[in-house]
Amino acid sequence: MDIKLHKKATTTPGIRAAIQAAPDSVTHRELAERFGVSISTIRRWRFREEVHDRSHTRHNLRTSLSPAQEMLLMVARDYLHLGLDDLLKVAQAFLAPHLSRSSLQRLIKRQNAPYLENLSRKGRNMQKPPKMNAPGMVHIAVEVLPEPVTQPEERCLYLAIDRASRWVYLETLPSSSARDASRFLQNVVDQAPFTINRVMTCVSETFTAQTKGSSSANDAADQHPFDQACAHEGIHHGLEKAAHYRHGHTDSGRIERLDEVLHLPEAEQSEKEAEAITSLLENLTRHYNHCLPQRGLSHRTPADVLREWRASRSETS
Repeated sequence: MDIKLHKKATTTPGIRAAIQAAPDSVTHRELAERFGVSISTIRRWRFREEVHDRSHTRHNLRTSLSPAQEMLLMVARDYLHLGLDDLLKVAQAFLAPHLSRSSLQRLIKRQNAPYLENLSRKGRNMQKPPKMNAPGMVHIAVEVLPEPVTQPEERCLYLAIDRASRWVYLETLPSSSARDASRFLQNVVDQAPFTINRVMTCVSETFTAQTKGSSSANDAADQHPFDQACAHEGIHHGLEKAAHYRHGHTDSGRIERLDEVLHLPEAEQSEKEAEAITSLLENLTRHYNHCLPQRGLSHRTPADVLREWRASRSETS
């Protein structure tokens, strides 16, 4: 039996249970002499219902980051698959220059976030996607955020990531509607430093009118607006299962966690946080694409990969 006791505890759960079961006719002093403890210990345990030590964690944790900043780091970790050291570089560059590695590790543990290797194991039994050497296949996802107090127009975080180079583009839009998804696609096409020929999304009303488990194509008259936007740009739109598309996972309670950390009671604080989030997304995108070497890219940045890819094309042409 696993029993966790305080290092200076003078009683065990069995002694505590005996203290609680003692009749009222027995005084505190008699119980103290019987079990060899102080009278204050008897007073502490005699009227409790449990026999185990309570948590010694502070009720008011002193953290270096605000709740909104913590949320952004957790989303960046899950979406961009950043390890602890890479996430620390991002946090120190844009959020808290004096943030320590141990503080960031405690944040991840406090949020009950799964290990990155455990996230990758969920798709091992499924068919692996083909390895892409040239950029052009982009994954697009949307995270529905809770409504802010003062800026209800910013409620969804859209993300696009290229499979080969891991180039990333982030943006906040009013909703998860097909219209906003099409608008985000147009922005990705304009911002991408390469030609996009294929877009992969999960099966949802935001990106397709096709229902889960259906493999038939829709008629041209009933085509989804996002599919129409892809066809207008000459991009093939493919669908992936939610279990395979890691960005669609919500089993770890990510949506509920976002609701908790973004619940800011003061309106002035919400306005400042909203402005900081918009600025942070721009800086995070630029830092991730140009300044953050990744182990999966042989310790190169996405910009380095794209630069080498262009150089190889010019040599072969």
